[in-house]
Amino acid sequence: MAFKKQHAGFVIPKNYKVQFLDGKAFIELKAAARLAGIPESVLEMGQRLLKRPDVEGGIFLLATSELQSKANEIEAIFRLGLRKIAKALGSGGLTVKRYRDEGRLVFWYAVGPGKKRIAE
Repeated sequence: MAFKKQHAGFVIPKNYKVQFLDGKAFIELKAAARLAGIPESVLEMGQRLLKRPDVEGGIFLLATSELQSKANEIEAIFRLGLRKIAKALGSGGLTVKRYRDEGRLVFWYAVGPGKKRIAE
């Protein structure tokens, strides 16, 4: 009875059919849900860096004084986003590494102990 009271404003039509996903389509949907809300530039960097961990890094230039004043926030956004990307799309054992100086933030994925490095 409580369910009807809570959701009395909307009724699902009786002829409505649900659909189901499995296999590759489900995996892609699950990854997309995990990555929702990550800025496009972070997604682009993460997808590229996943291809060559420990070999390639991505740079975000702090080109203006406004960007430099927000460097801590920008760094946090990239670190969290890159972690989510590695968890959703990576093969496991990757750690987000970073370096920061006056005018740039540099990020890369490091391969954990016991994991195979990609040949250069």
